[in-house]
Amino acid sequence: MISFFRKIRQKLLSQNRVTRYLVYALGEIFLVVIGILIALQVNIWNENRKDRALEKNYLLGIAENLDSDIKELERLIVDDSLLLNGYTNLVRAFSDKAYKSNPKALIETIFKIQLVNSYEGNHIVFDDLNSSGSTYLVQSDSLRYHLLEYYNQSEVLITSEQELHNPGILELRKELFITDEVGINGLERLFFPPYWASDLDPSLPITTFLEFLDEDIHSSKVQGFANRAGYIKALTLAKRRDRIRLLKSALTLREEIQGFLLLSKN
Repeated sequence: MISFFRKIRQKLLSQNRVTRYLVYALGEIFLVVIGILIALQVNIWNENRKDRALEKNYLLGIAENLDSDIKELERLIVDDSLLLNGYTNLVRAFSDKAYKSNPKALIETIFKIQLVNSYEGNHIVFDDLNSSGSTYLVQSDSLRYHLLEYYNQSEVLITSEQELHNPGILELRKELFITDEVGINGLERLFFPPYWASDLDPSLPITTFLEFLDEDIHSSKVQGFANRAGYIKALTLAKRRDRIRLLKSALTLREEIQGFLLLSKN
């Protein structure tokens, strides 16, 4: 092809047809430019196709991570409700002896409130997207903003639980006297199968371990317990509210991602 064009140029020059040569030369340049532009366009199209495939994979991965977040948050919110119920029932048991009618349930409540949980979240895919500087792959400005907003909200929740709520709950719980009053050994029969239970005195009735409920409600001991339980409930309630807010954000973001992927498919 190159030799063909060269022969045409030489022929035009040999015939002293300068004008035609210039027209031909301009046409040749035009064709070269068009060829370059087409090649660039094809390259841009290929790069865009790769970017869209990456965008889809990232968003599908983030949607899966959100599914995990939603399940974790739903479980933790249920646990928070159980803790709030547990502390409420224990404080009420000092003044309402009807709670002692089911000692096994009350003792199980005592041990359930020992739980202090933390939200961990699953942000592996977003971290990869963000750390690689690839957030530009998400074409929708709105979706990109909501992704950043959600994971910032998630990080704030994780930090507040690790540095504020849980340390406060653990510190207050150390000052509750109930765990010392209700020894785990004497109650192993309630929590372990017979071949693992090792109560030192199995003959002691379960109600023996609830005698602390007979304390005078006006005593500093009971008043202190009620106040500390109230502070723990306040911290737990704050955690629960933050988790509910994050859960709503996760559900909304997942729905937005699903809608975006559906539109991109069309």
